[in-house]
Amino acid sequence: MQRVPALAGWALVLLVAACGGGDSANNAGASAPPANEEVQPAIAPKPAPYPIEVVANAACALDGSIYVTGGWGNRDKDGNGSFVDLAYRFDPMANTWTRLPPMPRPRCFHACVASGGKVWLFGGITRIEDQVGDVTVAEVDCYDPKTDKWTTPTRMPTPRNRLAGVAVNDRIVLVGGMASGGDSDVVSEFTPETGGWSTGGPLPQPCHGMALARVADMLVAVGGDRHLEGTWLYDAKTREWREGAKLPGPVLFASAVGYEDQVYLFGNRSKGDVPLLRYDAMADQWQQVAAKSVETHRMAAVALSGYIYVIGGEDPTGGELSRVSRYDLATGEWAHSH
Repeated sequence: MQRVPALAGWALVLLVAACGGGDSANNAGASAPPANEEVQPAIAPKPAPYPIEVVANAACALDGSIYVTGGWGNRDKDGNGSFVDLAYRFDPMANTWTRLPPMPRPRCFHACVASGGKVWLFGGITRIEDQVGDVTVAEVDCYDPKTDKWTTPTRMPTPRNRLAGVAVNDRIVLVGGMASGGDSDVVSEFTPETGGWSTGGPLPQPCHGMALARVADMLVAVGGDRHLEGTWLYDAKTREWREGAKLPGPVLFASAVGYEDQVYLFGNRSKGDVPLLRYDAMADQWQQVAAKSVETHRMAAVALSGYIYVIGGEDPTGGELSRVSRYDLATGEWAHSH
């Protein structure tokens, strides 16, 4: 594996240590935390940028790390982009990216979900040499951090791209997207332990480009091309949908992240300031947390250890981004790689 160092000034992880013993005069004014109080590890002032510029990538969090997979971009010196088979692991404390073995196939507009100690990739699109047009990926690829290897243990019953997926209990739920016939209302449920597939309750309306997050046993599907201002709620136990609160405005190709009983919504396929929205699942209510979020869309986003990371995406002026933006859920402050 190739370890990618963070840029100078951004890669520095601040270390705060209290050393016992020594000259008490040199420690004047310093006070050690109570023995029963946990010391929070320091984190870099700015997150390290993603190693490549990419759009339509996907990410998940697993065992204290962030895994980012695929996408489109990574342009060569002549400005030509391509479907990406690269995957990286981010260590937030070391503030470094490590390149993983290449994925079994390039893909973008896919779902990336952590379950059972592994990273699972579903759907998306790719291009096959000597074949005209893009191809929707049916193969399910799996990365095991313990072996540092990719496998392809199964295929999707209904291949789709521009879909959304989350893990809930022992299953991975895949929602909507685009199939060969256009927008899809299919909800597929995959159980990693058995490798089995089942069919969930279909979306009330075929849709792609929605954001999806989990709160307890409920899935929150937000926006999308056929439901731009809507919220759909899926009960993972009953496999039934119901309509939730209306969004303040249309949302397409944003990213949603569940944290405790809230859903945070980042980005949008629009230009200008994009507000940061938060959904209260208990009250079924959207509210604006801040006037400005991140001005991008078709990016990856994931929550980890009290922060939300927004990675890559499309630059509103054109092209792809390597920017990593970190949102502090405790303070409401942003830190951007650049």
